[in-house]
Amino acid sequence: MHLIESDNLIYRPINCEDTEMVLKWRNSEAVNRNFLYRLGVTREDHENWLNTKVATGKVIQFIIVEKSGQRPIGSVYFRDIDPDIRQAQYGIFIGEPDARGMGYGSETAVRMVKYFFEEMKYSRLYLKVLARNTTAIRSYEHAGFVIDEAADYREDPKQQEEVIYMSITKERYQR
Repeated sequence: MHLIESDNLIYRPINCEDTEMVLKWRNSEAVNRNFLYRLGVTREDHENWLNTKVATGKVIQFIIVEKSGQRPIGSVYFRDIDPDIRQAQYGIFIGEPDARGMGYGSETAVRMVKYFFEEMKYSRLYLKVLARNTTAIRSYEHAGFVIDEAADYREDPKQQEEVIYMSITKERYQR
C-alpha cells in the first residue's frame, strides 16, 4: 500500500507502532460512543486486528495525518472486503479532539471513495452509522453515500439505537 493524499491530509498505512495512539483514540468516550461495538479495545484486540485482518488484506486501514505538522489525527479503513462481489464496508474516526469539526471527515470520505472506485476498482462501498450521528451522516452524503435503510441494531440490547445503512455504488460515483 502506498501513501494517498488529499488537499490537507495524507493517508498512510497503519502499522504496529500506531497501537498506543489508536487505543487512546478508540477508547476515548468521544470516539467510542459513535461505534456500534462499544466494549472498548485492548492491546490484544488491536494486535489481533492487525495480524488477522490488516496483515491478511481483509482490512485496508490508514492513519489520517495532517499535512501541516505531520500530526496523526485519526484512522480510516475498508473492512469486510469481498473481492468476489467487489464491495467493502467503510469506517472512519477522528481521534484528536481539536481535529474534529475541521472538515477532515468529509475530506477523507471524498478521497477514500475516489480511491475505492478508481484505484481499488471495486463496485460498492457501504457503511453503518448511528442515526444520532448527524455530523457523520452529512459527511458521508457529501461524499456521495445515500441512505439505504434504517433498522434497530445494537450488540447490547440494553443500548438499542437506530442505525442508518448507507452506500455508494460505482455507477452513482461516476455520475
